[in-house]
Amino acid sequence: LPWPLQIRASDFRAIEGSAQRDTDEPYGFFDFDPAERLDLDLVERMLVAARNEVDSIDVVCLPESAIAEDELAPLEALLESHGVASLTTGVRRRRSSLDEFPDNWVHWGLSPQLEKGRSQPLEGFGAGWFHVCQNKHHRWSLDAGQIYQYHLGGELHPAMRWWEAVNVPRRILHFIEFGEGFTVVVLICEDLAQNDEVADLIRAIGPTGIVTPLLDGPQLASRWSARYASVFADDPGSAVLTLSAWGLVDRCRPRGHDPARVVGLWKDPRNGFNEIPLESGAQGILLTACVSPAQRGSNDGRR
Repeated sequence: LPWPLQIRASDFRAIEGSAQRDTDEPYGFFDFDPAERLDLDLVERMLVAARNEVDSIDVVCLPESAIAEDELAPLEALLESHGVASLTTGVRRRRSSLDEFPDNWVHWGLSPQLEKGRSQPLEGFGAGWFHVCQNKHHRWSLDAGQIYQYHLGGELHPAMRWWEAVNVPRRILHFIEFGEGFTVVVLICEDLAQNDEVADLIRAIGPTGIVTPLLDGPQLASRWSARYASVFADDPGSAVLTLSAWGLVDRCRPRGHDPARVVGLWKDPRNGFNEIPLESGAQGILLTACVSPAQRGSNDGRR
């Protein structure tokens, strides 16, 4: 679900008193707090439409900062009623004071539905949902080029660099293993592009899949997210899924480029790039991913 479906310039707000103009590189901090709330009725209509096409929905995925913290519980309750096994969504926490930087994280919820039909119980599961919180490791930085291409100049002055006003806690990375070597990790937006200790850890473990919720323009094979997805697809051979909000993709109109409806990108070592568009008049996308065993060769000739 590439939501919010509408993002306004006023959803980006400069934090009062944060602008530092008397420096070589003027900067300030901004909040992203979209006015559009989660539409649970629309979520239900999307699930019903999808289940008219397939027997079951395994995962529902939303982009970075897609919902507010108080919307999580009702969303999980709705998904469980439709037999959905997992939720991956960006979550934003609203500022409670002027001097506070709120959290920005991806919520990974694993439903009791995952227990059904398993010969061995999943460790850590009780009667309700099992939750994993993956914090963002790097702040978004809006420069003049992005302010122009997203048409945000009415809220954020393009002569300054604007930093996302979010808390950045100590870096922790969570890997979820579903059994039989199927392992998934989440990297949030800018975290995908960082060649640091986290990237080294991912290569050492070699997850099956990397999910990257983000706030960005069209997820074209020619853009930055595709380049960094290729790095992990080549080594260690992970499949990478990126997903952005249609509201920001629609706002992205850089000069000299045609509008694009591509909200997601899939990259894996076998099939290359697959751009995922949001069709005209649609509010969601149904994806089917197939998992099959593969052989790999080591440097000393072992299979």
